[in-house]
Amino acid sequence: MDKRGFDRLRPAYIVIADAQIYKYKDKQILSRSTKVTLRDYSLKGLCFSSSLNFPVSNEVILSVEFTLFGKKIKVKGNIVWKIGSQHDYIYGFEIISANLFYHQLVNDLTGQKGID
Repeated sequence: MDKRGFDRLRPAYIVIADAQIYKYKDKQILSRSTKVTLRDYSLKGLCFSSSLNFPVSNEVILSVEFTLFGKKIKVKGNIVWKIGSQHDYIYGFEIISANLFYHQLVNDLTGQKGID
């Protein structure tokens, strides 16, 4: 466990996710999706990498969809930090909503409960 308070899990294989801007300043947006690579995940957040330069902002809500253990996962949240430059960025993503399977999966793998 690290300073985030929840164990981070790293996928045993490369997980490619679809990310798109879902809302900007409380207005729903229909944006194209882009491929991102999931680096790790926890009950409350994800870390992913991308060639796109997403903003760090509470006003921008992203939707991220991926498959783990054969199940479709959909989470929404905002980027809280980023590192990198040019065409290689790593992002910290705080989850504000996720489907129930995501919470069950992470709980089973870590033994932590975090559904608010």
